Amino acid sequence: PKVLEPDFPLTTAADISAETLAPLACRPCDVLLIGTGARQKFPAPAMLKPLIQAGMGVEFMDTAAACRTYNILNAEGRNPLALLIVE
Repeated sequence: PKVLEPDFPLTTAADISAETLAPLACRPCDVLLIGTGARQKFPAPAMLKPLIQAGMGVEFMDTAAACRTYNILNAEGRNPLALLIVE
């Protein structure tokens, strides 16, 4: 099932931390797409520790690209998960 969580505690790319990403580690998905707003931004690698430990693939891109990629993967029958920051 697709779930929208408008109250997820992340409103800017600067809010990305191991603590904010940790709850996503238990979500079943083929890949986690993180849309970082109008521009692609990368957090420090240590922030990804919970996701890496869970064996989750993670891709960072601007939010528009994350939306397009999500739709393509979903249309292919894959199970993407998107975390989208809208600035």
